[in-house]
Amino acid sequence: MIILVTGGTGFIGSPLCTALIKMGHYVMCLDNNFSGFMKKY
Repeated sequence: MIILVTGGTGFIGSPLCTALIKMGHYVMCLDNNFSGFMKKY
């Protein structure tokens, strides 16, 4: 499944993206990066 996560580099969005990827989903993260953690997936 293709999933769009808004706020994908934030406190909740970052681990959510990681979990969804581990479950086999295709994840697109959208964030303005005003604050948060930038990770490379």
